[in-house]
Amino acid sequence: MSHPPIDQQITFLYTKDLATSAQFYEDKLGKRVVALTKEAAGFTASVVLGT
Repeated sequence: MSHPPIDQQITFLYTKDLATSAQFYEDKLGKRVVALTKEAAGFTASVVLGT
């Protein structure tokens, strides 16, 4: 059985301190914030998988 390719993914991580976690992802992991609300933050993620 053939499956369609996966070209997007969303991952949710839970935290008690969103501001500190968002700062970590920006400063230490180099992710750019693309959306930020009181309850959630969205970041860029670029991964190219070989076929």
